[in-house]
Amino acid sequence: MQCFVKGFRYYSGPSLLNATSEADMLELVREPDNTCNSFAIALHWNDHKIGFIHRKEKNLFSKFLDAGVLEIHTEITYLKPEAETWENVSISIYLLKEMSESLPTHANYLTTPETTRYHSLKNHRGHHLQHQPE
Repeated sequence: MQCFVKGFRYYSGPSLLNATSEADMLELVREPDNTCNSFAIALHWNDHKIGFIHRKEKNLFSKFLDAGVLEIHTEITYLKPEAETWENVSISIYLLKEMSESLPTHANYLTTPETTRYHSLKNHRGHHLQHQPE
């Protein structure tokens, strides 16, 4: 799954932008006592909360985290400090499982990460940006 970090501007994210890098690993931290959503999953970089994963994805991933059945890795896949804060950072979440058998041929696409193309709507000065990672 790939998404922008939600609530980035409300936490430590903006002050850490210059310290973070693409490919940095993030920690998923369940917040079952969160008053807004009991399925909330916070994103932490070096023990600093930088935001949350997207609301519509929380239910599924919180169940995976609660059950502990899969290894979950999260990394920063896109950084654009000059963009609006809601689109400064995007992440990818990978579900990992050791395979004892090969996947069926029709499912081989699951073994290769997909390269995402990001298009920033505009930066804080109102200029339109377009960014497409290579």
